[in-house]
Amino acid sequence: MQTPPVQRLLRGGYLRTVTELVDPASSVLELGCGTGWFSLLLASMGVSNVVGVDFSPDQIAQARLGAKEAGLEERVHFEVADGSDTRKRVKFDLVVMHAFLHHLATDEVRSAVDQACDHLVDGGRLVVVEPVHFPGATVREPATLRALRLLEGLPRRLHDMGRRPMGQRESEVRGRLAIRHSGEAPFGPSPKEMPFGPGELDELLAPHFSIDVRRRCICMSHLVAQELLIAGLSQPKLWRVLRLPILVLARTLDGLLMRRGTLPSTVWAFQLFVCTKRGA
Repeated sequence: MQTPPVQRLLRGGYLRTVTELVDPASSVLELGCGTGWFSLLLASMGVSNVVGVDFSPDQIAQARLGAKEAGLEERVHFEVADGSDTRKRVKFDLVVMHAFLHHLATDEVRSAVDQACDHLVDGGRLVVVEPVHFPGATVREPATLRALRLLEGLPRRLHDMGRRPMGQRESEVRGRLAIRHSGEAPFGPSPKEMPFGPGELDELLAPHFSIDVRRRCICMSHLVAQELLIAGLSQPKLWRVLRLPILVLARTLDGLLMRRGTLPSTVWAFQLFVCTKRGA
């Protein structure tokens, strides 16, 4: 549901980091691309050879439609695959894995990291964006986090107060989101949705990669965006007007929150890892 302008606003910082790692002629593979939004944004920002793969035919069909609608079919291609059988003999300059590893069991994460390594040229780069949780940290929430939670809950709170109607389409979407990890169609089974612990992903990457960059990149602003977009299914004009100022505020609060030395244990922080493939 998050449109390209929304994604650029929320994720523009690390999108630019990714595009700076490659020149326009470089080849990029995204493993677990879903509906392809990340691959499409990379292509729209100048990368000319992007391949996105996912095991879901429905998601790949939507990704291909997105490429056609955006006029990017010459720059980005999508394939149904689990990564192990994708262009086995083709190597890429950059591999991206964006926010799907935390849905996998540990052995599956190791397999995905192995596949990423196999698909990279010598000295190639890997970009990973995944949530990290800090269970030993304080549970006390700072004012910035409380403000983000207020923004995220605003549409539902207005509905509960009788100030905002909820249409059938919005109700259906919320119902589908509520069962997205149940294994029911069209979502399929998801072994888990759990963040990594401190240092856990570092250890899983270490056998094949050196980590050059590790930094927090997004915390809760994407959840605020999701709630605004879902509410817009019922009142599109109202939430279209409110969306930009609320998202700018949410992104600013996110930045302030992530600059804290220690985050509370009640929140996930997505971290950007930029890695280099180790030599043979």
